Amino acid sequence: ATLQLERSPYMIHVTASEVSITAEPEIDVELDGDVVERTPVVFTVDPRAVQVIVPA
Repeated sequence: ATLQLERSPYMIHVTASEVSITAEPEIDVELDGDVVERTPVVFTVDPRAVQVIVPA
């Protein structure tokens, strides 16, 4: 299933140890369905720990 998502025209696949997300106007940031923050937000990831897939 993962490979199919990576080929989707609606997804962008990148590898990063840090991701910064901004939006205008600010929007809620949800993790597991819970609002945890508002943009802008920075996520730092241990590259050995998790693979994250988000819609483009």
